[in-house]
Amino acid sequence: MLPALRLLKAERADKNLDESHYALIVENSRQLIDEVSDQADPAATEKAATPSAPSAKSAAVAAKAATAATKAGNDAPPSTNQSAPHPAVPSTGELASETAPVIVCLPSHDAADELAAQMLAILLRRRKVAATFIPARLLVSERMEKIEELAPRIICISALPPYATVHARQAAKRVCARFKDLKIVVGFWDESTSPKDLKHRVLYSDSGVVVNTLRHAVDELVAFSLVSPKALTGDSCSSAKEIVDLNATRAANAAQANAKQAEPMIEV
Repeated sequence: MLPALRLLKAERADKNLDESHYALIVENSRQLIDEVSDQADPAATEKAATPSAPSAKSAAVAAKAATAATKAGNDAPPSTNQSAPHPAVPSTGELASETAPVIVCLPSHDAADELAAQMLAILLRRRKVAATFIPARLLVSERMEKIEELAPRIICISALPPYATVHARQAAKRVCARFKDLKIVVGFWDESTSPKDLKHRVLYSDSGVVVNTLRHAVDELVAFSLVSPKALTGDSCSSAKEIVDLNATRAANAAQANAKQAEPMIEV
């Protein structure tokens, strides 16, 4: 549906589509998305019925994250973050809740951006990550208040071209200014673009991430949901894998330091 939404916004921007027709198409699209919003992923349901072994890459990343988190937890002081961790697990066909979301999908501008944000939230819930989206009808100040009320750990800004760069940059600037501890991911929904090239054009932090497809967004956001809140906001890593690798390195260094302290002193 993203190509259709891109075309819709382009036709509106070029004045080839009046506001009444734009609103009608948006409403029809919203109804289609709403119909599947509470439905489990059929593919995931089939996989749950016939369990299969996880891929080697997924298993390695999950094991690395779990080991790092355990070791870091033994050496680090208790976290003051009030948000409980929300581990992401492979989908069993059941949907995660929209309440107490780990991830909030924020439209950068209008209703088309909102529809993309809603689709992303549905896909994340199918992967057992608590996620929701904010309606585009809210004023900018109301969107910021809604983020504060929901208290997520990660914000994904949804931006469709044309003018996606401007709208995404403005949204990211507002979020960064008010919520300095949130991880920001920008969904720049245009496969012809390079996320790496776009990063410094739309983000104000080195720790942010730009993705250009729903699949890429889901993979990155699910991985980020596995990372501890402290590691998520405290490092300038640009991907979940980099954070996991950094945590693993820290845990190994801490274990080595503890081992040296535990060695008995040799009397001369």
